[in-house]
Amino acid sequence: MSLAELTERSAVLRALAEFDRVGRDRFLSTYGFGPAQTFFVRHGGHLYDSKAIAGVAHGMQLRGGRPLPASSFSGGEATVARRLRNLGFEVVARSEVESPSRSAPIVQERARREAMWARLVAAGGPAGLPAGLLREVGAYGGAQGIWVDANRTRGIHREGGVTVSLLHTGRHYADELSSDGVIYHYPRTSRSPGRDHSEVAATKAAAQLQLPVFVVTPGVPTTSRNVYKGWVEGWDDVAEIFLVTFADEPPVKPPSEDGESPFVLETEITRSRRSAVDRPNQQRFKFALLKLYGPACAVCDLAIIGLLQAAHLRRKAEGGSDHPRNGLVLCALHHLAYDRGLWAIEPSSLEVRALPGGPDAVQLRLTRGSLRHLPSQPHEEAVRHAWASWHGA
Repeated sequence: MSLAELTERSAVLRALAEFDRVGRDRFLSTYGFGPAQTFFVRHGGHLYDSKAIAGVAHGMQLRGGRPLPASSFSGGEATVARRLRNLGFEVVARSEVESPSRSAPIVQERARREAMWARLVAAGGPAGLPAGLLREVGAYGGAQGIWVDANRTRGIHREGGVTVSLLHTGRHYADELSSDGVIYHYPRTSRSPGRDHSEVAATKAAAQLQLPVFVVTPGVPTTSRNVYKGWVEGWDDVAEIFLVTFADEPPVKPPSEDGESPFVLETEITRSRRSAVDRPNQQRFKFALLKLYGPACAVCDLAIIGLLQAAHLRRKAEGGSDHPRNGLVLCALHHLAYDRGLWAIEPSSLEVRALPGGPDAVQLRLTRGSLRHLPSQPHEEAVRHAWASWHGA
């Protein structure tokens, strides 16, 4: 097998899409490639490690998804760069994308945002800050859900700038904000065409450039503002959501977001340390479930995202892990019915069973008879545990 066999542009596009879906670090580690040393593919305004893209595309065209091993071909002008250019892609050298003229503005912008955060904390924040202070320091421009400050950041990301802050009013999706992060929904407004799209692109740019963003919420009193320093950790174009994690430094991507990392059913946290109100990773868990299973209830297909919840098969109160294959996306009705033991999943068939002597499947509005329609299935160990618990074992 050789790189010369890569002849389909569509295979490269699928590899680029996979890179976008899982993120750079996960893409490289999953498929066994190191970071690009010399050449990058520039596509849609974003950069991709050229050798990794070529190897994964080869696998998607010819090897059932298994990449051409990195050790079996070299990455350079005469191999990877030429092959990708022949398929119509732009390949650029590292010197073109990491010159001082490009990297310096990104470093300066991060320093500027860190200075903003320091001023907000020094003023008594991050909670209960005067709304005017946010405008004064440049952390929020007002009257917008996503504030980009295009005049200052367009030089960093020419497609419309880089998001500086996200407003979360709490009027919608209040349960998707917690102490360690937020699931933030793509804007859908009646503004001029392309405005929503450009704000989504600017927020993705914050993730790609590892620039912090500020999440702004109403304070107490409501004339004040709470501010969180966060990092756009991922996005899902199907569910139209971002995952923003609150932390001082960019977080390491969760190893189980795609459901393919080693499965762990139970956490190491002891029962004595668990609390009903302390739910770390809650938003990350929900984000991972939506990305793995899709934005619809697993047992009724309801796809109103504001009514969808993240359900653990082995419950958190029992020490259940936040691996996405220990969970399902359920609507609020079926999550409550599941927690009350009114239905369960039979492990060998993945069929949905209503509680004998209780409401039947029709009464419970269980319109899916099994989980086999899902693009991925929960882990067998999690399903077996939940089934045994349901039977009182």
